[in-house]
Amino acid sequence: MTTGRPTKYSPDLAREFCRRVAEGRTNEEICADADMPHVRSVYRWLDEYPDFCHLYLTAKGKGMLVLVCEPRRDDERR
Repeated sequence: MTTGRPTKYSPDLAREFCRRVAEGRTNEEICADADMPHVRSVYRWLDEYPDFCHLYLTAKGKGMLVLVCEPRRDDERR
């Protein structure tokens, strides 16, 4: 059995991550923030937490609408 660091996952962190996704930010951009998990953790959470997966997919759809309806230059996204 392998053991690693405990997960940072919490419903509050999941909601905050998805809030940022809904703004149109990429996973890599969000995970570069000091208060967010590593991108590999996010992909693992998508497999391990069905509620997070549902929330993420909803947020991703909203984020795509933001990008389509409000196109911005790359330097304005930061």
